[in-house]
Amino acid sequence: MVSISVGSQSLSTAAVGSAVARDPFSVAGLLAVFAVVQSTGADRWTFFAAVLLGGAVFLPSTIAFVAGQFALIPAVTIDDQVAIAVAQIALLIVLTEPARDRSVPVVIGATAVAYAGLLGVIAVGLRDGLLVAGGLLCLSVALGTYLVHRVTLVRLGMVDAEAKE
Repeated sequence: MVSISVGSQSLSTAAVGSAVARDPFSVAGLLAVFAVVQSTGADRWTFFAAVLLGGAVFLPSTIAFVAGQFALIPAVTIDDQVAIAVAQIALLIVLTEPARDRSVPVVIGATAVAYAGLLGVIAVGLRDGLLVAGGLLCLSVALGTYLVHRVTLVRLGMVDAEAKE
């Protein structure tokens, strides 16, 4: 357990929860990625995907996300847009496993809102093409990451919550 102290406040990594992607939703997400690899007809890559995704069950969620992306690379082509969308949503579920590990209703609600927002961005972007959808998704994730970073700084008391004039 690692503790970080800033001023009079302390943050413990035990409060964040387990970083291993092994909750039922994450395992289902990894199985969905395997099903996508199987459905594309890439039989010669099945063993490769099975090894990567089987190992990903025991890895932290961020590394499991990357392993899932690597499992998809040889099997899925740009023509399999529905398969890509299903696999990416499944991997998003794997990536956000630490947020679900805490049984706080606010965290679960915020995660659900984030899912809905990202699905909306993908749906709007796909009307103009896959490249536009990918760009909008990257911008949305970058904005969300900055927002979380900023809120964390405010909560730790490292910056003022009110804007200075």
